[in-house]
Amino acid sequence: MKKLCNFLFWFVGFNAAFFIFRDAFSIIKLIYTGAITLLSILSIYRLLAEKRAGNLVFSLKMFGILMALLLCYWQYDSELFAREITGTAALFLMWGIFSRYPSDEECSLYLKGYKISLAIDFIYAGIQLIVLLIFKININNYLLFYIGTAEDISTKISTRIAGLCWDPYVLGIFCATGFFLFKSKLIRFYILVLLYFSSSRAGQLGLLAGCILFYWKDIKRKLNMRNICVFFLFLALIPMAVPFVVKTLDLDRGFSRQSSGWRRVEYIVCVPDVWATDSSVLPVLFGGAPVNSGARFYYSGIPTVTNTESRTPFWGIETDFFGIIYGRGIVGFLIYLYFYLYIFFHSKNRLLKTLCMCFFAAGIGYYFEFSIFSNFIFFFALNKKSKEFDAIKK
Repeated sequence: MKKLCNFLFWFVGFNAAFFIFRDAFSIIKLIYTGAITLLSILSIYRLLAEKRAGNLVFSLKMFGILMALLLCYWQYDSELFAREITGTAALFLMWGIFSRYPSDEECSLYLKGYKISLAIDFIYAGIQLIVLLIFKININNYLLFYIGTAEDISTKISTRIAGLCWDPYVLGIFCATGFFLFKSKLIRFYILVLLYFSSSRAGQLGLLAGCILFYWKDIKRKLNMRNICVFFLFLALIPMAVPFVVKTLDLDRGFSRQSSGWRRVEYIVCVPDVWATDSSVLPVLFGGAPVNSGARFYYSGIPTVTNTESRTPFWGIETDFFGIIYGRGIVGFLIYLYFYLYIFFHSKNRLLKTLCMCFFAAGIGYYFEFSIFSNFIFFFALNKKSKEFDAIKK
């Protein structure tokens, strides 16, 4: 049973980056879901057999989600509730996996599989970037068409690289976490190039926060006038390169009313307006739409750019911070903060804390909280008994 669990942890990590293929081929998605289901069953069985206290920290997160689901059933229509149940199903499966404390071996195997998945994704993203620069063609348009997820080649046109994902933001967080898993300076430089050309602000913010945490002791030791001058000189040179790259890849997204940045600003300023439309304090405390948090916008009826462009309630707000505030309320958001604080103050593993910091900071600009790959890393970091170890040797 132990060997089977170890293999399943590696297998789930190995499948982290293959979003496109899981969406296109039901057999791949079925095997992936089956592996998570089996791992959940085996974890619960081992917990009961060992007769030991389980990991209750993740249960607190699930409490917030359950309260939001109950409120969704009470105040919204049945179709939204059904979609919420479907959207949280993976988390309930992982709840079984996360009911016990993992071993360092399981963590190492998962991260090794995750690293292989990232390596394949980065190689493909590099090819995508070269073709885009030379021929002005995004090969993802052709890949999506030929595997059957796009009706024609021009359906999904993007001048940003996304790798084997459907969104450059996901490639961005893969770059941010991969930077700490790969030790080669050359590979790290290559990852930085991919992150830049993905133009993922969330990934860039995640990497910056991760670097500050991971290298803080070195930063304090090497903080002198010479290094400060070199750093600011580097910052001064960046604007010289930016116009060329932006013009080459058409990355000038800015903050127009049609941009994702504008919608994220709306999420922030409209919190009081949405709360003001609630008939009771319960939605303010517990939300009511943990997955499709955009439903809170939709049913509020307030005039916004987001509501104008999104005529249905079936979408999620593209930021963990405000998606949780809307979807799970103040209580859910406090649980979210406690979740990270627990990791940062109790985990003894610097690598795992750094990866979680990447997700935390990137969550300001995008939503990763329901991603299976991020929750597995949270799961390992929650184990305060885990020793300091370098999960990836090479």
